[in-house]
Amino acid sequence: MEHAVRLVCREGTLERLAADLAVHEIDVVLSDAALSPSLNVRAYSHHLGESAMLIPVPALQVEYFRDLCGLVPIGTAEGITVQFYALSIEKKIKHPAVAAIVQNARQIFSNQAATPPRLRRSGARRRRYRGARLRAD
Repeated sequence: MEHAVRLVCREGTLERLAADLAVHEIDVVLSDAALSPSLNVRAYSHHLGESAMLIPVPALQVEYFRDLCGLVPIGTAEGITVQFYALSIEKKIKHPAVAAIVQNARQIFSNQAATPPRLRRSGARRRRYRGARLRAD
């Protein structure tokens, strides 16, 4: 990007962040799930990519956890992947900072080795999502 951008992140439930997105309090939500129609929010799920799972973390984050705490991968959960989405009120992304996030994320995912076919997760788990407000400095 040609202009400096200030990124302010906050964490919360998908319901809360989708509501903030709808009233323009945040510009994008990064999520491991697409928006559900039951949320009744006019927004769009922009698929960023997918990653194989190395129990208990996505393969995409192995280097981060290796550096952070010495994690050593011992195997991959065959056929299990995790999806990543950028949720936005824009059907076609125009916000330059959101567009840069989406473009860079898709490039990271496309540089990964091919992943096994997708499987749906079963069972409920508590999810945390990240919402961001992007402002030019």
